Amino acid sequence: MTDKIQFHNETSVQQPAGLSQAIVSKLINEHWGHEGWERHLVQIQRDYAMRRDRFVELCQKYLKGKVEFTVPSAGMFLWFRLLLSEELQGKEGVMQEVFESMIANHVLLVPGHLFSPLGATPEVLSKPFVRAAFSYASIDDFETAITRLAKALEPFTG
Repeated sequence: MTDKIQFHNETSVQQPAGLSQAIVSKLINEHWGHEGWERHLVQIQRDYAMRRDRFVELCQKYLKGKVEFTVPSAGMFLWFRLLLSEELQGKEGVMQEVFESMIANHVLLVPGHLFSPLGATPEVLSKPFVRAAFSYASIDDFETAITRLAKALEPFTG
């Protein structure tokens, strides 16, 4: 019975599974030590900073005039505010059209309204925000992804 409860807990709540925790504990305590863990974290930080910098560089090159964003000092995401053309700003359903264009251009970004505490109200649904992750795709794929996004946004931006 306890195995079933543990399995349910591991697959239904947001916490690491016991097996994963045991593996990481063994790695840190028996192989890396504290210093090794610190080195690993510093390397990850460097990797994400490099990925962020390349992603931002390409966004500045291809998305100028289409989006605004702030370079993140932490995290693995870039939030874009789409610079919709004047006639499309606040138009009901425009963000759905934008996402359909993204899908047609093989772009997958997360709609900003999914993070709103207000829910999917018409006001929230019309806000031109999307979140892009630079942590998953290979750096070599960044340029293709960003040029696809630029193409998807062309009909909507000024």
